Amino acid sequence: MITHELRIGETGSPLSLAFLDGKDPVDMGDYTAKVYGETEAAGAWITEGTTGVTEQPTKDFTASASTDRLTSNGHKLEELQQVVLSNSGGALPSGLSASTRYFARNVSPNDFQLSLRPSGAIVNITDAGTGTHSFYVLGVVKYDFQSGDVDTAGNFRLEMRLYDGSNKPRYSETVRVVVKEMEAV
Repeated sequence: MITHELRIGETGSPLSLAFLDGKDPVDMGDYTAKVYGETEAAGAWITEGTTGVTEQPTKDFTASASTDRLTSNGHKLEELQQVVLSNSGGALPSGLSASTRYFARNVSPNDFQLSLRPSGAIVNITDAGTGTHSFYVLGVVKYDFQSGDVDTAGNFRLEMRLYDGSNKPRYSETVRVVVKEMEAV
């Protein structure tokens, strides 16, 4: 089980989880993500809901035609994660298309390249495009802790659930959350 550590009062440390259906990322367009939490003693901690939950959060990027790399400082992508691109106020760089699933390749902390297949050729980018470019990672859900979630030290269990319209979750992931006193972290 993943452990996520926070300090009392720390709301600026979001938790991101990737949901997979077999080997493929879950298409979040078919689901509603909710968060639920309880104490180690099975007492209520976070009431199930969507507050603080972002499905497939976006990050902005710039593109380089000379290196075929997309730059997005601190993007936290992993090799071969699938991403989808979009643009507002202009056009994506030539060689890239909106709503297409790409694989992140040759990933470094602040930039990466794209391919259409896991071991396919790197996409040739021929210009920087215009406007604001962004991407999201397929299947990722982010939870931003609310102030009431982190006002008491302790060990908690947080569960992210994906609902497909029924009252039973289709997917769920559980994370151990440890909230510590300020000097303990």
